[in-house]
Amino acid sequence: LFAAWVIGEAGWRAAYVAVSLLPMLISLPIGLLMFRDIDDPKASERAARLVRLHDDGNVTMKLYGLTLRQALADWRFWLLAAVFVPLSFAIGGPIPNMETLLGAKGMSTSEAVFLASTLGYAVFAGRLLGGFLLDHLWAPMVACVLLMLPALSMFLMTGDDLRWGTTLLSVLLLGLAAGMEYDLLAYLVSRYFGIRAYAGIYGMLYAFFALGAGFGPAIFGRSFEATGSYNAALTFSMWAFIFCSLALLLLGLCGAGAFAYFGKAMMARPRRGACTPRHVRRAQHLLRLLRLRVQLELAAISRVDEIEGRRPERERCARRRGHRSVVVEERCARAALEVMDPCG
Repeated sequence: LFAAWVIGEAGWRAAYVAVSLLPMLISLPIGLLMFRDIDDPKASERAARLVRLHDDGNVTMKLYGLTLRQALADWRFWLLAAVFVPLSFAIGGPIPNMETLLGAKGMSTSEAVFLASTLGYAVFAGRLLGGFLLDHLWAPMVACVLLMLPALSMFLMTGDDLRWGTTLLSVLLLGLAAGMEYDLLAYLVSRYFGIRAYAGIYGMLYAFFALGAGFGPAIFGRSFEATGSYNAALTFSMWAFIFCSLALLLLGLCGAGAFAYFGKAMMARPRRGACTPRHVRRAQHLLRLLRLRVQLELAAISRVDEIEGRRPERERCARRRGHRSVVVEERCARAALEVMDPCG
């Protein structure tokens, strides 16, 4: 709506300049005034709270997840890369061409501008809805359902005679999926690969995402120039939504299921002559070190109690035995979970 108003008042060149100034005039001041890095002196108190929150004395958040090399060797990485290229193409292609697409279907300029402007509200709603569902349901299932809806949008838009209500529904479904997709990749990376090498893993996957989103608008425009219609590109996008949404279900469960698998692999003794994977050997070594550290801490606590003599000997022995069994089991289980579970 803002761009349409500027175009009407000063032309499309001025509209480009006006839209480009919005992030500088709105987003940049908010970012400079309200956001702080964790090593900023002004955020030292909050940083201290984060350290207390994410450090239990045994393992820190730095040990959680996979390295970049391990992620590249994981088939889930390449599944996400292969899925998000056509998905980003299917979403990023029609959005910049929405006004031209609707105009080619017989919509007036004012109607096309209004319908295209509703995309922003649908994207906002899609992010809220997607975030809420991801917190409560299995992420691939949520993504499959929400990203399957735009397939209906693409099918409806291929019709020759679009009605206003049908077009509004198509635009809203596309916007919901766009709001979900832009944040879904970041969420899946944190769940399936952890945050140990989060920036590198997410950056590489986002390069695949940008590949489809970058070529999508150009291919949609070239398809319209060649055939006089967007139907071919819309049909391809429809099937891309269907197959890629279903492919996300192949990611599998994360959390308890993954911990059960990795926990068994870590604790199992390898057969004689068998080759133990490197990540399993590393996890077993870390777990032994963590157990040793817990035992040393308990021995120090017991020694202090004996020196101070604050409690009778029988009470101290009972307390030490109970404390040792509970702490060792709890901390070792938590360490095994955070070290080996790549899904969190």
